[in-house]
Amino acid sequence: MSGDKTNKPILCRIGIHKLRRVDWEEGTPRAIYKCDRCGKQKRVMMGM
Repeated sequence: MSGDKTNKPILCRIGIHKLRRVDWEEGTPRAIYKCDRCGKQKRVMMGM
């Protein structure tokens, strides 16, 4: 495994990210979230 995990904050290593919505994808009901601590991006489909 690479050494990237040791450089991340402890909470991000165990999967507790501090996500913030940064943008919407054009033409789809998807939002883009980004973690404030480690910078990981996540795309989420918004339900109705």
